[in-house]
Amino acid sequence: MVKVVTKRGSDEWVFEKKPPVEGGPAAWFMTKPVEAKVLSQEVDRIAREAGKIQYEVSYKSGEGAISAQDAGLSPPAATVALTDDSGKSATIEIGKPVSENETYARKIGDETIVVAKSNLRKLLKSKPLEYRDLQLWNFVVENVTRTEICETTASPDGQPVCYSFVRDGARWMMEQPVSAKATGKVDEMLKAVSRLRVSQWQDDDAAKLKV
Repeated sequence: MVKVVTKRGSDEWVFEKKPPVEGGPAAWFMTKPVEAKVLSQEVDRIAREAGKIQYEVSYKSGEGAISAQDAGLSPPAATVALTDDSGKSATIEIGKPVSENETYARKIGDETIVVAKSNLRKLLKSKPLEYRDLQLWNFVVENVTRTEICETTASPDGQPVCYSFVRDGARWMMEQPVSAKATGKVDEMLKAVSRLRVSQWQDDDAAKLKV
């Protein structure tokens, strides 16, 4: 799969697999409602579970056993559209739960309602932010040629205090606030920063940054 589009109410989330800007193999990105690299395994799970729905019980349209409205498919609780690398697409509608491990579902273009052997109501996370990649950045420490650190808490007047370092061959030199040789602590700091990961994204509303 190279594209997954989910709709739930007025929310539409679009995931696309494409090469990263910095190069490398194709990865999953969210392109709507925000643009961000996402956790590939979570998008792969949507594609896998929605693309391989199994069932034993089904109801033909007009047979009167259960209507689309009774099954929660008119309108559906959610839809998942899958597109593969050949351009072939299929869209699944998700309805009411039948049991803890079963859900009413229907493929768009086919009026047959099936009892999917999966809890599809748990297929999607509650917020798009929950899909965002937990890796803040990806860089090779040995490729860094300059770094600057600014602290606001170190100054009594609240003005930032900055330290800058440049790589000189195999060693680091301090440029600011004085010119001097630096220690291996610069590489230790860069290694620590390169490994930073998010434990949980809290919010993407700028108005809530003070939290």
